[in-house]
Amino acid sequence: MRLMFIVSVMAAAAIVFLGCGSAEEVSQSEPQATSPTVSAPPTPSITPTPTDAPVATTPAGGGGSGGEIGPGTVITPPPKPSSGPIPLDWGTFTARDHTIRHPAGWYSTLGRVSSWTPGEGDVPATPFRADGIRIDYSIRPEPNPAPKEGSALLVDGLSGWEVVRSYDPSLARGIAQVHELFVERDGFFTVFVGYFGPDAIDEDLFWQIVSTFEPTP
Repeated sequence: MRLMFIVSVMAAAAIVFLGCGSAEEVSQSEPQATSPTVSAPPTPSITPTPTDAPVATTPAGGGGSGGEIGPGTVITPPPKPSSGPIPLDWGTFTARDHTIRHPAGWYSTLGRVSSWTPGEGDVPATPFRADGIRIDYSIRPEPNPAPKEGSALLVDGLSGWEVVRSYDPSLARGIAQVHELFVERDGFFTVFVGYFGPDAIDEDLFWQIVSTFEPTP
């Protein structure tokens, strides 16, 4: 009896021991639960947009004076004189599409009349003679080329614009005044630019010469 009791106790102890071991093994073999890692979305890369390059601007200019000697000082144009008779001794320059008259002894070529002959002491405008007058002219097919400062007027019944600028001769190669005149005729513009030395500012003579310009068929 005693021996059977001891055997029963030992068997019960073995069962308990084995149960504990199995539970420990099961516990060790269970996977560990992990929390998912949430990553923030990447910050987008922002490439700066380059600014537009500055646009170069060119100041507006009108006629031949601005291109040669600068803008000058705009002054009030003198009153247009009434048309008078052209002296009989005046010369006539004839081109394929126009004629223009000028005082006797003046130099004339296509697009220019001048009170002196190039090569006789001075080249026109470089430097300009103190007693010199020069009128350049051209016919242009483009829209109204008159400068913004221009004043509207009628020239022998035709629409026109004019601007007169004054200069310091010591700073403008001897030129004291420039008169720009733009006349519209049949969709074309005849542009006259009169240059005057300080001793020869003669607006009446300028208008006399301009009045003799005649287009030819």
